[in-house]
Amino acid sequence: MSAICPFIAALVLTFLLLTSRAAFPIELAPVVVTATRTAETVDETLASVTVITRADIERQQAQSVQDVLRSVPGVGISNNGGAGKATSVFLRGTNSDHVLVLIDGI
Repeated sequence: MSAICPFIAALVLTFLLLTSRAAFPIELAPVVVTATRTAETVDETLASVTVITRADIERQQAQSVQDVLRSVPGVGISNNGGAGKATSVFLRGTNSDHVLVLIDGI
């Protein structure tokens, strides 16, 4: 019986620590994937960066990536037909073949 009590106490303590940790979610800084495909935080990169969050997308009620990118300053969108046809993305001063759009989770 005396060997079981420390085990139960350790189990209860572990459970309490896990539940208290879940009460404080960890906030991570956005990560930027650069042209060299190395991860940096927004504060570390020297380039101009626009972060589009889930809240931004929901507020815009965007239905496509094209809708989201239209709100970004310096970004131009060109449609070549209807839905499912080629769409070109232009950044200020560049051609569409110089632009790479990365979508997290897709």
